[in-house]
Amino acid sequence: MKHLPTFLCGTAYAAAVLIASTAIGSAQAPPPTASAQVTPDGGMNFYTIFKGKRIRSLAISPQGSLIAGGVSKGAAAPLTNDPPTIEPAEYDKAGAGGGRNWIHDFYFGRYVPGEGQPRLHTRGLIMWGRGDSPDIQMGRTGPDNARTMYGPPEDTVPRTSVGKMIFTAWGEGQFQGDIAGIYARNDTVPTATRNPGVCISAPPAPRRPTMPGGI
Repeated sequence: MKHLPTFLCGTAYAAAVLIASTAIGSAQAPPPTASAQVTPDGGMNFYTIFKGKRIRSLAISPQGSLIAGGVSKGAAAPLTNDPPTIEPAEYDKAGAGGGRNWIHDFYFGRYVPGEGQPRLHTRGLIMWGRGDSPDIQMGRTGPDNARTMYGPPEDTVPRTSVGKMIFTAWGEGQFQGDIAGIYARNDTVPTATRNPGVCISAPPAPRRPTMPGGI
């Protein structure tokens, strides 16, 4: 039996080794895993595995805002069913403007003084109760124009807006004004026995009457 030329034997051997090592490497490649990552800015990203794909499910901005799911950010937002994400520090840089004009799956925004109190942004809310009805309660304490974001509550002065539901719509690249709203106002400093007030359904802004008490 004649032997194959040496260079052919060497080539066949090298090819066999390459194929075997590739197969072993593919078999040993680790699957994607859930993990947590600290960002260079001091925030955190948390990743989970969904249908074999690693996705960012939760993030915490350096300022302490919570982000889950995706966000539609401005005119450049992609047309996709996969939740688009951005670095958590971008939420802190955008502040209240980003919270108002980006469309979030879930975003609990903490803002700096002067931008308003923390707010929760989400695309839907379902409230169900068992044995009792779910409640939506809104209230407000003093002082107005407080110098700090945190401190002891004070009496709510008379004729103050104590809660509101605002309806708005999109135009010219942002949410514009208040189309309509429902407001509530206290008439006096409330007590355990006396708590008078009024609820006002406000028409669209061009027809809205002047309302006292900061409404």
